[in-house]
Amino acid sequence: VVLALFCLVFSNRLFNKDFVADLKKKAPFEVYDVDKNPFKDWTDEEIRAMLGDLSYDEVDAPEEEPVVNAAYDFRTAHPECMLGVRDQASCGSCWAFAGSTALTERFCLKTGGSHRFYLSPQDLVSCDTSNSGCNGGNIARTWAYLTNTGIVSDTCFPYSSSSGTVEKCNIFYYLF
Repeated sequence: VVLALFCLVFSNRLFNKDFVADLKKKAPFEVYDVDKNPFKDWTDEEIRAMLGDLSYDEVDAPEEEPVVNAAYDFRTAHPECMLGVRDQASCGSCWAFAGSTALTERFCLKTGGSHRFYLSPQDLVSCDTSNSGCNGGNIARTWAYLTNTGIVSDTCFPYSSSSGTVEKCNIFYYLF
């Protein structure tokens, strides 16, 4: 997925039938047909606007590349923690969904599957002032916010930025 997103940023047209046919041959996961792709009619600019992870600052860059086990599949390893796919819609908040969902899944794993509710990406979009709401964010800054400030549940602060408009942060959410 990361490779596909990287290619999208640095290529002219990623989502075409040739790319999908080649990916179906190589990918160890299910690949959807171009005709089923909800982004098939989007322009490159519209797609790039959805890729809201802002590049690392030199200070934030990891010292060494992480080792990735390509055979590991979270869906089969921990099906009790799979809560479903979410949609950021017209807001460049992938960074907020990545951070809140990763922490949601970590809590689920740590509690043996008893923590099965989403943490709020809207909390990050609205309240993390080190990032840029619907205009993107940096995952290192997102982790810093989660560590230093915390996050409320999605029930407490549901996602409301699907139109690209960012709701004001309300300290009320942190009082309960």
